[in-house]
Amino acid sequence: MLDAKDLEAIAILLDKKLDEKLDEKLDSKFSAFKEGLLEETDRRLEIRIAASEKSLLEKMNKILENRIAASEKSLLEKMNKILETRIAASEKSMLEKMNKILETRIAASEKSLLEKMNKILETRIVASEKNLLREMNKRLERRVTKCESNLLTEMERLYQRTNDRITLADERVDKLDERYKGIKIENNNTALIMQMITALQKDVEMIKAKIA
Repeated sequence: MLDAKDLEAIAILLDKKLDEKLDEKLDSKFSAFKEGLLEETDRRLEIRIAASEKSLLEKMNKILENRIAASEKSLLEKMNKILETRIAASEKSMLEKMNKILETRIAASEKSLLEKMNKILETRIVASEKNLLREMNKRLERRVTKCESNLLTEMERLYQRTNDRITLADERVDKLDERYKGIKIENNNTALIMQMITALQKDVEMIKAKIA
């Protein structure tokens, strides 16, 4: 029969065996748990890393979009300023060129217009002068004709009056001659009568000279 020591020794061996098996099982289970835990940890880390990468990419995309938008806005503003400056300079240059062209064309047009107006005025003035000269000649001819007619009429009247005066003077001379022949007068009276006769003869000669 087994004594107490043997039983104790057997119990110790059994405990040792049980501890060994328990350690093996625990090691096996811990290894499996550890492996599962590592896998789960890896999986969770991958998920977190993927989520973090996704969030980081989204944030980076937003930052890049904001920066690109700001850069595009700044670039557009700069381009607009450059374009406005260039357009303003181009418009100014174009306006200056257009003004020069217009001034040149207006000056040429004014010069041509003045030349045409001068020609038209010269033509009209020449025509007006011709018409004026023609009209003046007509009026002068009418006046000369009228004046000649009046002059001839007046000369005829004067000639008639002169003839009448000459006839009257001749009659007076004849009467004086008759009186001189028929009457004896003193020398003074004779001289006076002769002077009167001489004066009358001079008047007659002057009238005849005027008529001639």
